[in-house]
Amino acid sequence: MHRPPKRFPKHAQVRATSTDPWWLANLRQHPFTVGSLTVLTTGGLLLLIFFCHVGEMPEVDIATSTSVLAAVALIGLLVSVVFGGTAIAAGLIYQAADDENGLLRSRPSLLLAAVPGLLMIGLLVVQAVCDVSWLPASNNILMCALLGWIIADARVEHMVTTRQLEAVSTTPWKARVQHMGRVTLLSFHTLFLTLCTGLCAGFFIVMYPKSDNGLKLAFSLLAWSLLCCGTNLFIAAAGKRVEKKVLPPIGGALVLALLILTGNFSGIAVAAVRALGLGEIPVRLVVTAAGCDILNRSTLNRPVCQISPGQTSAVVCPVVLKSKIGTPFLVELSPFDGNGLWPNAVPPRPIQVSRTEVLSWPRIEPLKSSGENYRAGKPTGVVTFLDSKGFDSLQAVWLTTQCGESPPLVLSPASPASSARSSP
Repeated sequence: MHRPPKRFPKHAQVRATSTDPWWLANLRQHPFTVGSLTVLTTGGLLLLIFFCHVGEMPEVDIATSTSVLAAVALIGLLVSVVFGGTAIAAGLIYQAADDENGLLRSRPSLLLAAVPGLLMIGLLVVQAVCDVSWLPASNNILMCALLGWIIADARVEHMVTTRQLEAVSTTPWKARVQHMGRVTLLSFHTLFLTLCTGLCAGFFIVMYPKSDNGLKLAFSLLAWSLLCCGTNLFIAAAGKRVEKKVLPPIGGALVLALLILTGNFSGIAVAAVRALGLGEIPVRLVVTAAGCDILNRSTLNRPVCQISPGQTSAVVCPVVLKSKIGTPFLVELSPFDGNGLWPNAVPPRPIQVSRTEVLSWPRIEPLKSSGENYRAGKPTGVVTFLDSKGFDSLQAVWLTTQCGESPPLVLSPASPASSARSSP
């Protein structure tokens, strides 16, 4: 008796014959389920990293935090894709170029195309060691572009001379146009590699925490830039042999290398939370009378706000709102750093304030320049606009501009803040 061949389910056949990795195969079979699970898991992981960075874990209602998890995950994934995509963009452009004659993908051409990018890396490392301007100036980019054009012209001339490239036209002016077209093609890819190298270096500097150790910064920047440059050269040289499904892991590995070399493992999580306005934002905090009393007591009775007679709210400024996810709010009263900048890169632990005691939080601009006449090491302690007259002129102007005029001194004995301010 003839038996019909055994039929397998369609998904089983896909699994048996597909050469895709497991994560891509599952994503194609169940896109919505796998996508939503990935987004929520990524958002939860980023929030966990952020709260470990803050040092406090607020109470979060899981039932109402799904949108927060999704938003944080999408921003974090977007930042990671931008970082990882930029790190391999030049290699992908090389790979996509239609180059039958080997002008772009030959090993000498690739190595010569990397010279301007390596020059930019050298300039950035020197700038990091010498503690001068971080990002490359426009004249440096123009210099690298000119160098790339010179290298491209010499490379094309050499390949035509050695008959590695054939001159299709024998007419002088057509041959010249053909030569300039080849030079432009090679120099464009050289400039693109240089710009991608500069962007990768810029991302590194943004992610790198504030530090006075310029030598460590220079070494880490050099290692990251060379890693990106080498990866692009590998992708460009491999051409179509590099499968597209391995590109996301390569980009992810470069992002992981960026976090390791900068030592800023919470950088992407902090960037996602800050972009959504959920935390790590400098603000002018408006609190109730109870909130003002909590903050004054949390700073060991050093007044940071005061309630005027007849008023029910007070202003605390400047403040870093570390997190307004869940309850309570986490706020940070930061001192100036050793260079007179605010907020301090190594601030004290945050203070918990109930959500009901916080009325508003308008944003302010941080102080990024202390001026040439700043006296290093002064002032110290928590910065508050109540004591703006005790600071150097630039700090005092910044406090007045961002926080407003200090309220008049209240000498009522019922106000603990005013009595503390009036004490010598």
